[in-house]
Amino acid sequence: MNKINKMLETKLANLKLKYFLENYQAAAQLAAEAQMPYLEFLSELVDGEAAERNERAIERRLRNAKLPFEKSMDQFQWSHPEKINRLQIENLMRLDFINKKVNVLLIGSCGVGNYRKFLLMEKNQSDSSLKNINLT
Repeated sequence: MNKINKMLETKLANLKLKYFLENYQAAAQLAAEAQMPYLEFLSELVDGEAAERNERAIERRLRNAKLPFEKSMDQFQWSHPEKINRLQIENLMRLDFINKKVNVLLIGSCGVGNYRKFLLMEKNQSDSSLKNINLT
């Protein structure tokens, strides 16, 4: 490892740019082979760093929520409560209401899973192109 790489890695570690640190050498090699413009190379690294930070933030929020376990929609008990509109909930999970700029209010008795539905919507958002929207 040359002096420049060592200095760069030290600075990236100090700045806590984990994705940059783990991927800059491979990305630089690919950029050189493809004769990629500098800004495009840098943009790809920034996009990767931002995506990884967003994923870690969601994981941290879920961990800090101290839920007893993580559930997916596949594990949701549709038999309880009896009056739940499954099609409506599954439609909400697609997050179309965000693009339509429509508000959604989850109302229900204690223990019917409203908070879990919200967390699932937030998790679905992290997996979609709507990452810059705040679901609160």
